[in-house]
Parts: sequence; C-alpha cells; structure tokens
Amino acid sequence: MQVKKLEDAVGFPLFDRHVQPIRPTEMGVGFIARAREIMFNVSELSAWVNQEQEVLEGTYRVGIIPTLAPYVLPRILPDLVASDFGVELVLMEVTTERMLEQLKSGALDVGILVTPVDEPSIREIPMYAEPFMIFGHPTGEADAPHSDWSPESLPSEGLLLLEEGHCFRDQMLSLCSRERSIAQGVRYESGSIASLQALVRAGMGYTLIPALAADPERDGALLRTFASPEPVREVSLVAHHSFPRERFLNWFRDHIRERMPESYRKGTTYKRVRWRM
Repeated sequence: MQVKKLEDAVGFPLFDRHVQPIRPTEMGVGFIARAREIMFNVSELSAWVNQEQEVLEGTYRVGIIPTLAPYVLPRILPDLVASDFGVELVLMEVTTERMLEQLKSGALDVGILVTPVDEPSIREIPMYAEPFMIFGHPTGEADAPHSDWSPESLPSEGLLLLEEGHCFRDQMLSLCSRERSIAQGVRYESGSIASLQALVRAGMGYTLIPALAADPERDGALLRTFASPEPVREVSLVAHHSFPRERFLNWFRDHIRERMPESYRKGTTYKRVRWRM
C-alpha cells in the first residue's frame, strides 16, 4: 500500500507486477538508485550536523547592541583573550533591527541583545535579567527617596531619552510614558547612556539606566531603585535556528552568565519590560 501511494505521488509505476518475481520498471530502477543516493546524502548531512554541534573552536561573528556593549564586553573579554579555548570572536556593535537582518542573512553567527524579539527564525537563549535604575532626581529634589519607586510615580517632565533606534529608549518609554504625552518628557536625546548620565550630573533632569551602568561610589546620591517587582531588561544570546554550533552556544551562554552578578541570574521577582509593543 505504501509503494502504491508513492507511485501515485510520482506519477508512474515503480514495479512491474505482471511478472514473477516482481521487479522494478525501467523508470523504477532509476528512481530507486536516485533515492538511495539521496538517503546516503541525508545520512552524511545528519552526521555533519552532529559533528558541527560538538565543535567549539573557530571564529565567530558576534553582534552586540550599543546599550549592552560597554557593560558586557569588559566583563567577558579579558578571560577570553587569556584563554586557550580556540575561540576567536569578531565583535560588532549594531542596532537590534540590523542585527536581526544580519543573523538571517548569515553575516552574523550570534548576537547579544535584549529580548523578546518575536522573530520566528531567531532562537532566543535568555542569560540574565538586569534591573532598571533611576539616575537623577525625578522630582527635582536631592533628598527624594532612594528606593521603592514605581514607574507610575515618575514624572514625564525632565526625562532624558536615548535617540531613536535604541531598544533601551523604547523600553524607557514603555516603562515610564505609556499613558502620557511622550513629548512632555523629551528635553534632549543622546546616542549613549553615558552621555545621558553626564547631563544628569550637570543638573539636567533624570533618566533611566541599566544597573550595570551604575557607579555607586561616584553617583550614589543620584541612584534610585524601583520597588518589587523590579522592571528588568532580559538579555539573551540569539542565533538563527539553522546555526549548528550547539556546543559553542552553550559554552558562550555560560561564559557570559557566570560573569554577571548572581542576583541577575536568580529567579527573583521582577517585571520584564518589552521593547517592542
């Protein structure tokens, strides 16, 4: 019955049933030979994939978004430079949208960015959850409380934002301005979190920063935290679903996670802030 279904599908008989013993037709002989060749190639391909999955050594093109690079790379690169794992990283700073395009085209092997991205062809491997912090005096008063703030308690006036194209900007607006006039909060737009911090130190409004950007020794008076559940950005390793190096993905994920604060890796109560609405 299965052979008959196959013959119906290909449109010609594979076996001559009028002779004993039954034997392949002329077209059937060629079909069977070609099928055996295909099955052999499939078997070879499967073996290649299995071998590739176990490979760690090699050169990998890695993208990272600009709002992660200054805080992640100094933590993960020194050990890699001094290691003998046989891994070489070619690192590029790219925006999230550009990274997704390059992962799909094969121009990048893996990326480090904020998720979720909701792309069916992209695999997301969450690594840690980094809290948001308030930087500056939201109410304009230096003696304002340093903890237990809620997103709803933040004023739109004086909020400094990153320029368009940064997912961290979208997260800030999602967290702080969902039901407010965004224009009221825009006083200045910068290309980097460090620039926003410099403006706040100079007395211009306030902003939000990722926790890894905080320097308590220098800016202790300017740092404020959110009440539980803390809003966080989920940082993930991403790759196209066709990327075969499973061992590298697991190794790179663990390498990054182990160099982040332990509290970021725990299942504590927090609120993940999406950057795509």
